[in-house]
Amino acid sequence: MTTLGPNGVDCTVPANVTATSACLIDGVLGTAPFTKGAFTYAITSSVATAPVPDYLITATSLGTAMAKKDYCSNTDAVVRFQAENATPGAVIASATACNALNAIQ
Repeated sequence: MTTLGPNGVDCTVPANVTATSACLIDGVLGTAPFTKGAFTYAITSSVATAPVPDYLITATSLGTAMAKKDYCSNTDAVVRFQAENATPGAVIASATACNALNAIQ
């Protein structure tokens, strides 16, 4: 997620936008521990370098007082969720686990 954010550069300078500082997300979300609002975010893939053939993105609730669901999506681009009863939420660990969840309607 760090490379999707500013990664320490000024995003208002076009020359600073690179593959390692893409400026696609803000500096709060693009900085570890990747927490914003009521969620911790993560992106994983089976490869570490481009091209990336697959991905899993998750938003795990920080606690049931703040959010009642965890979310995920993968290469099929369907956003799915699980109801959350624990604090913090249970991380959705794989694309297979994500695919087993209900899609947002």
